[in-house]
Amino acid sequence: MVGIWHRTSRTTLHTSPIRINTYMRITDILNEADEYQPPKIRKGDIVKVGKFKNSKAEVKDFDIDNNGQPVLKTTKGDQKLFKPRISKLEPKK
Repeated sequence: MVGIWHRTSRTTLHTSPIRINTYMRITDILNEADEYQPPKIRKGDIVKVGKFKNSKAEVKDFDIDNNGQPVLKTTKGDQKLFKPRISKLEPKK
């Protein structure tokens, strides 16, 4: 078994296959995060807003709220950037 020396408790912790697999999944996720490209949203794009994300609104402008988070100015009012669905990213039917 592979052991890890833990500095605070001065005991040897043995890694299990579950910990090794979890570590491998975490490194895969971090590698994917480096390659991630956020979607490009421009003025004139259509987003779906509302409780059920079924009402279409057109993006008119961008802004930042009091907390520094991005906000979309749409025809239906202000929407947080990560809240609505972006129509151009949905699969075609």
